[in-house]
Amino acid sequence: MICRLDSAVQMAGLRLLTNMTVTNHYQHLLSYSFPDFFALLFLGNHFTKIQTMKLIINFTENPAMTRELVSCKVPSELISLFNKGWDREILLNILTLFENINDNIKSEGLASSRKEFSRSSLFFLFKESGVCVKKIRALANHSDLVVKVKVLKVLTKL
Repeated sequence: MICRLDSAVQMAGLRLLTNMTVTNHYQHLLSYSFPDFFALLFLGNHFTKIQTMKLIINFTENPAMTRELVSCKVPSELISLFNKGWDREILLNILTLFENINDNIKSEGLASSRKEFSRSSLFFLFKESGVCVKKIRALANHSDLVVKVKVLKVLTKL
């Protein structure tokens, strides 16, 4: 069965996957879908974006999934999610995603493995391009205090 983008069936499926990935037991079964999850961030509506980010954040909370996650090919538009125009929930989720990945890259010792990641990978976009850090710094003067605090927390870890 194929469901439409942003449909109730798709949202139910994303919620199911999010709940399944709260623990590490099933995460490895979904790693082949990482590029599809990142694509949904640009294809879906606001609610699809939020649910997809929650799902991806579950993966970022498991250091064992870091290599597969940062090796994943992602759209370069992912950087556009670090934009003041997005609402608080999207900004907090993308900042959490970045923070978790940054922490895991450090703890897993992947920073020295740069050569194994392609220029279209999440690793390159988040760590090597420098654009991501510039976008995060620009969010430091966001009007929402909670976003500002999260930005400062992320920046202190870089």
